[in-house]
Amino acid sequence: MYRHTLLRLALIVPAILVWRWVAYTHPAIADAGQWAARGGGALIWAAAAILAFYIIACSILILRARHHGGPDVAMGVGCAMMIAIMFLGVAAILAVGIFFHIVRLTTIITLGTISTFIPIGGGLIVEGYMALKKRRASRS
Repeated sequence: MYRHTLLRLALIVPAILVWRWVAYTHPAIADAGQWAARGGGALIWAAAAILAFYIIACSILILRARHHGGPDVAMGVGCAMMIAIMFLGVAAILAVGIFFHIVRLTTIITLGTISTFIPIGGGLIVEGYMALKKRRASRS
């Protein structure tokens, strides 16, 4: 477990340092963030946060999957990897749209992401509430 934590830190810290260097050397990236705040406001950043949530959830699923148990588990891991790659691609396209101030592209991705998150987020909230009720009922 300790080795995995060091590996994650070894990957995260350079990524943060590279991002800070790019933001410092290319001020247009900071301007792109301000443009997104003016143009799309909170919806663009909400879509970016939702995409980040999806990517993190897929990554956790891939990392925590047991890699023994037959072909079904392998197929599930492969599907989760493909979905994570798809979300990374959409997030990259959204970043390109924000960076180059492409209003239609950011609007389409934002509306698509938020409109698909509404039923998924609602379902996750309901499932979490039902699990909480079940846990409380088992305690008493």
